[in-house]
Amino acid sequence: MSSPSPGNYEELAMNEDLEKEERIVEVYRARDPMQAHLFAAELKNDGVECQVVGDHLGGALGEVPFGWSTAPQILVKESCVERARELLSEYEQLLATSYDRDEEEEEEEGEEGGDDETPEESDEVER
Repeated sequence: MSSPSPGNYEELAMNEDLEKEERIVEVYRARDPMQAHLFAAELKNDGVECQVVGDHLGGALGEVPFGWSTAPQILVKESCVERARELLSEYEQLLATSYDRDEEEEEEEGEEGGDDETPEESDEVER
């Protein structure tokens, strides 16, 4: 019997390593690079390893607007997909809630200060 050559051992070891590696899966397409990196940072803070890809496509394509084909993607290992999607759903709800609160505060400020005169205007009227 002949022993395998050193090259065959390396090839065998590489194949075993590839089998151990998990597939990488897209879990989210963001509206823009800022949202993608915000959500990715939150995932990492919650212990989910992830990566943003395609965040520079909008600039590379120039005048082409952001859309499905140019949207930044968040990728995770296949074993983390369920947890990542749960967290992303929570982040979206929190973000939507904060937008709603901001809009309500702006409306309230508009109602409170609607007909009020500024100090400069009131001085001019009195003179």
